[in-house]
Parts: sequence; structure tokens; C-alpha cells
Amino acid sequence: MDIFAHSLWGAILGKAVHRFSPKGGMIKISPWWTGAWAIFPDLLAFVPLALVIATGFIFGDIEEVRHIISSLYSLGHSLVTWLVIFLLTWIIFRAPRLELLGWLSHIVIDIFTHPIGHYPTPFLWPISNVVFDGTRWAVPGFMVINYLLILSALYFLRDHKNIREGFHAISTPRKIFIGLLFLSSLTAFIR
Repeated sequence: MDIFAHSLWGAILGKAVHRFSPKGGMIKISPWWTGAWAIFPDLLAFVPLALVIATGFIFGDIEEVRHIISSLYSLGHSLVTWLVIFLLTWIIFRAPRLELLGWLSHIVIDIFTHPIGHYPTPFLWPISNVVFDGTRWAVPGFMVINYLLILSALYFLRDHKNIREGFHAISTPRKIFIGLLFLSSLTAFIR
């Protein structure tokens, strides 16, 4: 998934955890930091590559750089790494740092949106190199559906106490329009 969508989904997750927490919104979590942590795995993997390309400085041959990027990608996209960091921060701060759920959301989303031929997500690294053959996120129909879902989630979380109230707040013509957009975007998968 693109980095902007990861950030938005992370922020949505943070807002939803805060809004719908069992204690009536008393769980402290920053949607901004959750969104920031949602882009961390890609920043970890691709900022060094961008720096190498931008400066023209390559450490040895290009294969060595690819190996470093691949290692950083595996490190940042691993549920094992995430769990270790989450538990360590919990011990250090004596409370769970729920903003790290953004990082977790990134990994889970990437498992299903990266095919084997394009940065598959090694979610059990370093224990296993198993990957899932997901749907390519850059397909136009997928992008339309993804951003419609993001806009819908942002709308529902805006001022509504629950999803039902948010859904009832949408007028019937808008529901029909959203439904038609959704159906038309599905045709991209059929082609």
C-alpha cells in the first residue's frame, strides 16, 4: 500500500481505539503518532535507498545496497520485530505504547497487498521467510476502494459515537453514489 494510505489507516486506527475504547474513550493514544508509526517500516527500508540514489554514493556494488535494503525491509515488516519492540517499550514505559499499533497495521496491511513478485512481506522474519501472495495495491480499482474506505472511516470517526450513527447520517443519494463508485471500482479486478 502507498505510504500516504498507510499513514491515514494508522491515524484512523488510533482515533478508533481512542473513540471506541471500553473505558469510554479514556485510552490515551495519539492518532498523529499512530499514523507516523504506520509509515515507519517503509521509511526504515527506503530512506537509505533514496539517500544512496540522491547522493550517487554507493557502498560497493548495487547488489550490496539491495541486500541492505532487503534486510531493513524484512526487519521493519516483521511481526516478530514489532512484538519485541512493543514489549520492550511496554517494559521501559511501564505501559503499552499503543501508537505502535500503527506499525502493526502497516505489517498486516502489507501482508495482503504485496504479491510475491513485488516486495512480499516476510511477516515472520527472522523465524521464517514465509510470505503471502497478496493483491497488488497499485491496481487502480484497489486504490479507489482503499481511498473510499479511508474517506468513509474518516467520516464515521468525525463526530459520531458509533458506526451505526455515522451510517445513518449519510443521506440516501450519497449512499447510492458511494455504492455505485464501489461497484464501478470492482470492474478493475474483473479485467
